[in-house]
Amino acid sequence: MNIDGPSRRLKRLQWTASALCAASITINYIDRGTIAIANLDIRHTFGLDATAMGALISAWSFAYALSQLPSGFLIDRVGARWLLGAALFLWSAAQAAGGMALSFTQLLMSRAALGVTEAPAYPSAARVTSQWYHPRSRGLPTGVYTGSSVLAPAVAPPILTALMLAFGWRVMFIAVGGCGIVASVLWVMLYRDVRDAALPAAELAHLGPDATRRGPPMTLRQWARLFRFRTIWGLILGSFGLGYVFWMYFGWLPAFLEMQYHISIARTGFLSALPWIGGVAGALLGGYFSDVLARRGFDAMACRKIPTVGGLIAMALFTAAAAMVNSAPLALCCIFLVVFSGMVSTTGLWSLVTVATPKNSVASAASIPNCGAYLGATCSPIITGLLVDLTGSFVAALLTGAAVGLVCSGFYVFLVRQPVPDEDGDSELLPQAEAISP
Repeated sequence: MNIDGPSRRLKRLQWTASALCAASITINYIDRGTIAIANLDIRHTFGLDATAMGALISAWSFAYALSQLPSGFLIDRVGARWLLGAALFLWSAAQAAGGMALSFTQLLMSRAALGVTEAPAYPSAARVTSQWYHPRSRGLPTGVYTGSSVLAPAVAPPILTALMLAFGWRVMFIAVGGCGIVASVLWVMLYRDVRDAALPAAELAHLGPDATRRGPPMTLRQWARLFRFRTIWGLILGSFGLGYVFWMYFGWLPAFLEMQYHISIARTGFLSALPWIGGVAGALLGGYFSDVLARRGFDAMACRKIPTVGGLIAMALFTAAAAMVNSAPLALCCIFLVVFSGMVSTTGLWSLVTVATPKNSVASAASIPNCGAYLGATCSPIITGLLVDLTGSFVAALLTGAAVGLVCSGFYVFLVRQPVPDEDGDSELLPQAEAISP
């Protein structure tokens, strides 16, 4: 089949879908990142130590991790348009409610609600990409929406810090939530699934088999079947390390700069944004690189797996380097490279999911490794806070994260080897995946 030469109209529809996914994930990450900006002010308001603050951060990530599995299943049954639109409205309301919390318990509940309702964002983007792009062309659009996850922490901290310093952390929470509610209406108004876009057959042919496939919605039995395969478990266990390392920085970077190097909170808002610029570049480069490998004849699994594994290993090594340096500029350079490498790995992972799993279960399969990533993200803030309380510095916490990342990269290498076939044995890539014997 010739997949070259899509029409100008089709390209416009494709990139509109990608831009909307990127916008929803940008909002998603701004909401979850407000806790890092307000870390020290919230600790002062409620009288929390670092361990308790880690537990508050982990309340979000634990709820998010547990909600991944049902959200992916629901997306595959209902579709991305209505489910993500509703989720965006609800998580924005939860974000605003956090700003009105009168006790630590109320704030904890609002963060847990935020985690539950934010869960559909990434699996929805994976499903949208699998429908709107041919398998050989998914790397770059995947990089666009994964890059938006670090665009938010790159752009938002100076703005959010200024808002917090001017009006307080509560107003910052409420304002961000209000913007998300407006965005939820725009998503529902503007996004359409491929089946609702009235594409002619010639344009559908450019999108590959995932766009034209028709069949009954995914069942619970089909969802449970995914866990029989080593590939799925490799994605879960490898992603645990990716989530663990990332959330040391998502949850603690401003506090790290202030506590480790005695930088004022006004300056941390700007400095903590710098590493995430590297993440945007890493996401786009990782997606582009995997597409180049595909065009040069690498099989579809290998061209997505290479950046996934290589990025996670580099992420761990630069984290170890960040622990050993003794100046803020060197630490920021290391963390810049950590985030760059991590987004190369993340983009590889999300594009890998779309080619390693059955075509009718992309959102479900995408939510499974994301669950693993956020189980790692749940452990990371608590362990980081505990080690900071015990040692008085971040050195032990960073070295622990580096070790976790290196170990988990091995799961990608040794378990993620073949794609999971459809129930009828059909697979675009290889005829059979390794199943775990009962």
